[in-house]
Amino acid sequence: MRRAALQPAAHQYRHGGWLSFPALALLLACLLLGLALWRTERRAAAPLLHLSLFLRPRFLIAAAASATLACFYCVAFFLMPLYLSDLRHQDSIMTGWLLLPATALMALSSPLAGRLSDRRGTGLPMRAGCLLLLASALMQTAFGAQTSWPWVLLAFSFLGMGWACLLGPSMNAALAAFPQALAATALGMAATAHNLGGALGLALATALYDAVAALRPGAPDAAFLLGYRAVMALLAGLCLATFLLLRHAQARRSGQGQRPAGSGR
Repeated sequence: MRRAALQPAAHQYRHGGWLSFPALALLLACLLLGLALWRTERRAAAPLLHLSLFLRPRFLIAAAASATLACFYCVAFFLMPLYLSDLRHQDSIMTGWLLLPATALMALSSPLAGRLSDRRGTGLPMRAGCLLLLASALMQTAFGAQTSWPWVLLAFSFLGMGWACLLGPSMNAALAAFPQALAATALGMAATAHNLGGALGLALATALYDAVAALRPGAPDAAFLLGYRAVMALLAGLCLATFLLLRHAQARRSGQGQRPAGSGR
């Protein structure tokens, strides 16, 4: 694996830029196809995509949390192996071992997150997951060529625990937003939002990496770290925004639950 893998689609338009005719034509085609899909699904008797589900705030928030998670791990698991192999000069076997805490802790923490979700509701583990991912991203903004291995492994461990806290509870929250009759549809739409978050997040992150790394031409290691840190800062901001959204939703539900009888809406 080499840093050449980070050359995004933007390089195809290096001479014309994103405002070139091919780029604008592709964007216009995407918009038109998206509009056609929306109109088709609205008129279908049994639509494949129930876009109206996103009008329910509880479902929208759960889908946003799931999309944030997908964005984070798709981007992180694209960049972290490059950091380990290219900048820290680890072979493929050692790179796998160093990434193991993230995936192992995800597997080990998932049952605990599920039990917490059953006892305390989905909001608490989702907020905890956002904070754990935020901690991982902030720690990774400090990565360098000589960063201590305990720091690196702790950052990867926070990623795994945050992943576990968000994955199951966010899907459960999406299901709980609708009656049982719409459970399959809600799950499918939440999974669609999850996958879309990962795809769009990876595209945005690689574009950001490319733009920032270009500020240090002729210094590959410095350029890589500059781009890496910028992407992790972006992920940190996304996790913080999602945490604040979840916290606001929880505070709003608590306020509604404590409203005195007869006080009106």
